[in-house]
Amino acid sequence: MRSTKSNMKAHYSLRVALHLVIFVFLFSTFSFSQHDGSYAEEINTIEDFVSKELKRLNLPSISIGFYKDDFVWSKSFGYADIEHKVPAQSDTLYRMASISKPMTAVGILKLMEDGKLNLDDEVQKHVPYFPRKRWPITIRYLLGHLSGISHYRNYDEEGHIKTHYTTEQSIGVFKDWELEAEPGTKYIYTTYGYNLLGAVIEGASGLPYSKYMRENVWKPLGMNDTRMDIADDIIGRRARGYRKEDDQLVNCEFVDISSRFAGGGIMSTVNDLINLARSLDEGNVLSPDTQMMMYESMVTREGRLTGYGMGWGINVIQGFWNVAHSGGQQGTSTYLLRFPKEKFAVAVTCNAQSQDMSRYALLVSSLVIGAYPYRLETPSSDVYRLLRSTFFLGLGFHSKFGETLAETDEDLDAGFNYFNSLDFSDEKIDEKISNGAEIFTGAPLIKVGTYMAEKIREKFGEDQLYELRRSGSLPFFKTYIDLYKADESIPAEYRFTTDLENIVNEWYASYLRTWSDETRMYFHIPIVDIGSYIETIKNKFAGETVYPLLNDLFNTYAYYLKQNDKLDEGLAALMTAIELYPNDANLYDSAGEFFLEKKDKAKAIEYYEKALEVDPEYSSSIQALEKLKEKPSLVDRIKCARVKQSEEK
Repeated sequence: MRSTKSNMKAHYSLRVALHLVIFVFLFSTFSFSQHDGSYAEEINTIEDFVSKELKRLNLPSISIGFYKDDFVWSKSFGYADIEHKVPAQSDTLYRMASISKPMTAVGILKLMEDGKLNLDDEVQKHVPYFPRKRWPITIRYLLGHLSGISHYRNYDEEGHIKTHYTTEQSIGVFKDWELEAEPGTKYIYTTYGYNLLGAVIEGASGLPYSKYMRENVWKPLGMNDTRMDIADDIIGRRARGYRKEDDQLVNCEFVDISSRFAGGGIMSTVNDLINLARSLDEGNVLSPDTQMMMYESMVTREGRLTGYGMGWGINVIQGFWNVAHSGGQQGTSTYLLRFPKEKFAVAVTCNAQSQDMSRYALLVSSLVIGAYPYRLETPSSDVYRLLRSTFFLGLGFHSKFGETLAETDEDLDAGFNYFNSLDFSDEKIDEKISNGAEIFTGAPLIKVGTYMAEKIREKFGEDQLYELRRSGSLPFFKTYIDLYKADESIPAEYRFTTDLENIVNEWYASYLRTWSDETRMYFHIPIVDIGSYIETIKNKFAGETVYPLLNDLFNTYAYYLKQNDKLDEGLAALMTAIELYPNDANLYDSAGEFFLEKKDKAKAIEYYEKALEVDPEYSSSIQALEKLKEKPSLVDRIKCARVKQSEEK
């Protein structure tokens, strides 16, 4: 076993991001593909999903695109401007919001490579008008949101600025604030920290931020349409921004975004975002070594990974390492998801605010490479969480570095000892599983997972490991257990307990009956179509102990029916979901709300109470029961208790 490892491994990210939403419109225009016929089936699925969801959610437009190796595709749905019926296209300019941050990070690292700054420089070296604080702030801390600079403090004012700001005026918004924490000790996501990086770019380069970015980042990356969002400028192909109010589209508020310039003030297109990802993957602008440094999760001083590198969220989806960033502000919602090792990226933009674009990106990543955060219903959520964490963190690390994390046999011994000593009756089991992936514990779960991946690759090759990334934790563990039972060269210390082996074997048998390409696609059914699958899903999963976790889709479908005056059908969908997923408090809570809508107070109380049996702290059900039973609210009870204490004194 190797005795040394790259420092970048210590900064490996563990967080999985990724959230769900949906939507689209009847109208679609402009697409391009470099290879006719490639990914035709996948593209048909994407187009069907997006068009149906766009209509269901009543959004103005969505533009979406991806690249995989030499193949590039993009398409737009709906209107860039509803009032003038201007169709959205793949070169429509959308506000990027926080996707501006990774671009700024590339600009900073380009200056580092050119020798014009050092990441450990204090910011005042390049921005002398920014006051010194109680502790020094370095460029490195700013890149990872570890600077102690806060995000918005009064969004009612700071988020609604109507006038154009210069760089120095933008810095002036927060320059006199005290730090929220000592730099390096706490992750605090902050647009202002990235504005300060924009000022660093100007100081180190001697150029205005926009000019430096255009000449050194955007044009070299093939982002020829990308530019600053200047409110007074006439900008061709600019998407008009909207927001939802009572499920109806209205024009978004006018805000001048210049005060967020380097942290959220850039406009770009889906095509340019794909060019950004592809050009970086090809080694343009930044060297591969610098990029790998950019994609390393930062670590707090106490040894906890933040899940954010230099301008990128660092994630693992299934067994695939990736980097991503979302964006949201007035009139826009954006998402960029990249898998650099797979030469694959997805970009999604929408000209309505407060919309989650990640589900569309996850749909594409699932169809193209098999990366989607599939989850399973199992008899024990704690055991499954341990298996799943070890799988996706271990395989994700291995997909990034191609080797194990453990540096010595002693390292690996400690990893397996930690894994095998976990007690699922321990009240702190959740915390211990989480800590098993942190630097301060030595990341034992990653050591176990990467060793398993390495042994499987040695025996079966990279192709088999790739299939296991797509398939999930149970096939991964089953393959490794079968491997060491047939291979005496794997020491007893690197095996699992008999109890865990039995659990994996039992669960895997059920998994084989419920998991297939067909059931994988259940995660990607447009909400409007779910009704035609409910009986099939119910019959396929009946009597099984392990099957796909589709509870959120059922819940969303039920509310879709409710909004279309089909309350009884929605309630029936919820009852099926509760039968399949009896440990989901949210489903019981939703059923309580539906019974209230039917004026059945007794049934509503029954299901709210069932929600609390599953999760005694489920706040929505607590509040509903307090109101239904005409009990004083928790806040009122606290006030009464304080008054009583005061009177007794």
